[in-house]
Amino acid sequence: MESLNALLQGMGLMHLGTGQAIMLLVSLLLLWLAIAKKFEPLLLLPIGFGGL
Repeated sequence: MESLNALLQGMGLMHLGTGQAIMLLVSLLLLWLAIAKKFEPLLLLPIGFGGL
């Protein structure tokens, strides 16, 4: 249990703010639209990876 706690603290997830979480969700949504739905992949893939 201590190793899991140390892993989470080392990754920075404990200090994730609201704005950062929203940015990650938007980036993942853009990547999903580009890859799974094939909706403008040449535009959305670089934007999604840039957001990550």
